[in-house]
Amino acid sequence: MKQRIAEVEADPDKWEEIGEDYQDLWDMTPAHYFIRRILNKRYKHKSDKLSPPVQAPMPSPPIAGTRCTPGFAAHLLISKYCDHLPQYRIEQRLKTRYGIEMPRQKLNRWNTAIAERLRPIWEAIKQEILASKYLQIDETPIRYLEPGHGKTKQGYLWIYNDPHGAVYYDWATGRGHENPIADIRQRG
Repeated sequence: MKQRIAEVEADPDKWEEIGEDYQDLWDMTPAHYFIRRILNKRYKHKSDKLSPPVQAPMPSPPIAGTRCTPGFAAHLLISKYCDHLPQYRIEQRLKTRYGIEMPRQKLNRWNTAIAERLRPIWEAIKQEILASKYLQIDETPIRYLEPGHGKTKQGYLWIYNDPHGAVYYDWATGRGHENPIADIRQRG
């Protein structure tokens, strides 16, 4: 194969391209963490040296109560809720792999702030589910740690599916009739 390429390169006027083959390879770029710095300049009046400096207010962070971008927030949520990593493991991973000191208490506060930011979406999905005339409901058992007990307990992730649209998730510690979301039970 290399000989043919060498032939073409040696005298390209004698050759005409008639096609190509390709090969797709899976690849990835490992997570890259960085601090995005936002500069906010201060100014002083050139001729009035006694006047106070002026500065525009610093923009609000995308997620109030945190210093994380939507990308970092998505990474935290995926790590916790899709990959099922506890906060201490996320804390260890950030420290050992990336040298980032991020205490789990801060991760917990940020997860709460992110959830609050997403609450309007959650409420809209819930309202869409409540408006549905037909639902498919299932519970999935999940082991969870209850703080202070040192061992796992059985909980349930309830999934409400409107086959024509929304999916809604709800958490309960049991699977009895009292656990499906109260709004659906009241609706009859």
